[in-house]
Amino acid sequence: MKLDRKTYEYLLGVYLGDGNPYNKNGIRITVGKSVKEYAELIAKMLSPYDTRIVKENDKRNNSYCYRVISYDKELKNIFVKYKSSYQSGSKWSLPELKHPEELIAGVFDSDGSTRKRSRATTQSFEIVIYQKPKENLELLLPIMEDLFLYPTLRHDKSNGINTLNISHHTQVKIFNRQIPSKHPKKRKIIAQVESV
Repeated sequence: MKLDRKTYEYLLGVYLGDGNPYNKNGIRITVGKSVKEYAELIAKMLSPYDTRIVKENDKRNNSYCYRVISYDKELKNIFVKYKSSYQSGSKWSLPELKHPEELIAGVFDSDGSTRKRSRATTQSFEIVIYQKPKENLELLLPIMEDLFLYPTLRHDKSNGINTLNISHHTQVKIFNRQIPSKHPKKRKIIAQVESV
């Protein structure tokens, strides 16, 4: 493997969230729109492999997204075995982790969000990780507990999506300090909690 272990575990988290196999010998990671800087970071992390960034139009939504595509059979083989299929609802498995905080950061950066929450007396932040299969989030719970994070697992019946939610101010601070998010927008928002 051409990736160091921390980079590999981070990228595995990203792949589990928004990745899929590409053709016979590669992987594709969908980054989204308006985050070219993050697509460039992912491409740089995958640079030991033949990697490029593609801006694709989505005619249905009259929008676009960035995708990072790497062509290498070895790379494909080290990622695809941990995600059962390539559709929404794919089940995950995990290798033994040496840097679990990197995997959580990758999952959060690909399938997570931050939200401001206003309460009567204060403003606070909430961290949310989304997944259709509840089992994927249950796989993350003991890893997060080892990092002193205790999210709430929730199910939204209206859309069938499950979430891990961290909303307590102290827990958001621990997340900020323990989880090395690399997503420029999300990292900036989470860092604000230190000044609140």
